[in-house]
Amino acid sequence: MNSLCNFRDVASGSPGRIVPGRLFRSDAPDDLTPSDIEHLTDELRIGCVLDLRHPLDTAPARVALPGVAHVNIPLLDVGIFPSLPADYAGRLCHDRNLPLAVKALAVLLERPTLVHRTAGKDRTGVVIALALRLADVPRSVIVEDYLRTAGNLPRLLARHRARPLAPEFYECSQEPITAFLDALEADYGGARGWASGAGISPETVSAIEAALTA
Repeated sequence: MNSLCNFRDVASGSPGRIVPGRLFRSDAPDDLTPSDIEHLTDELRIGCVLDLRHPLDTAPARVALPGVAHVNIPLLDVGIFPSLPADYAGRLCHDRNLPLAVKALAVLLERPTLVHRTAGKDRTGVVIALALRLADVPRSVIVEDYLRTAGNLPRLLARHRARPLAPEFYECSQEPITAFLDALEADYGGARGWASGAGISPETVSAIEAALTA
């Protein structure tokens, strides 16, 4: 991919468990080259995009992907926690849009789906982690997938060098995603317990699992 720095098929980190070509994650797909558009739509056959950015964060140069449904559910800037790990964990109960994103994903996954925000690391990582835990993917695999962003940080920083970036943009360590997964288990008894408490139906959970698992 010429335009994207943090793009990957989530199944590549969980061979044999997640269906390849179903769920993708990336940084924001703005200013895509013609070859990247062709790769996403014709080769990977991505049919849906779940954009987690606030409208104010959306680049005016967004390139429309022909034939692709675009859904925007901005995860909130909760801004009340002293650290990135605390922000990840606190999002489970303080971000009212997080359950909406998971519900939307259950519908979108009827077609190959790309989830992204700006860097494809933090809020994207939370949504991907929830989807994978709902599909019973081991936490070690989720952490490993999250950490794959670390190798992409130099390109991400170069791509966004003209923008003011939050300090957390510059790091990718396991503490935030581990804190998130720990809170999911300790406070809710797991992803399905969180989903139930957040008003996500068993049918929605089953739809995500069925879409993702082999």
